[in-house]
Amino acid sequence: MGAAMTAAALDTMVHGPLVYMPIFYAIRGFADRTQEPASILSAAYRDHTTNWVTDTQLGVAIFLPFQIANFTYNPRHLRVPALVAVGVLWIGGLSFFRGDRSKQLAYDAGHDEPRVVGGGVVC
Repeated sequence: MGAAMTAAALDTMVHGPLVYMPIFYAIRGFADRTQEPASILSAAYRDHTTNWVTDTQLGVAIFLPFQIANFTYNPRHLRVPALVAVGVLWIGGLSFFRGDRSKQLAYDAGHDEPRVVGGGVVC
């Protein structure tokens, strides 16, 4: 169980917030194609840092228990397919709650401070 806890904690609390989420926000920005690359990366960084706490809390709440169970009970050959299945649900939720840049861009035009919308911070 100790190795499962370590693997789950590293994956959930290091890989998720430090690798996966910045890439998510960058790809979301490039999919928009309405700005120059430097502006897209700047906005992705801003969105990631603004949403850091709520994104990390949600990721830990979902993935930590799942990964502990995955590393503890699943045979090695089923760990990746199980993670992919949960990952599809995760990216669907992220796209639903964080994917609509038009609402964030409209808000940005008139405000400088972040606000909470639908359980997450919109900058």
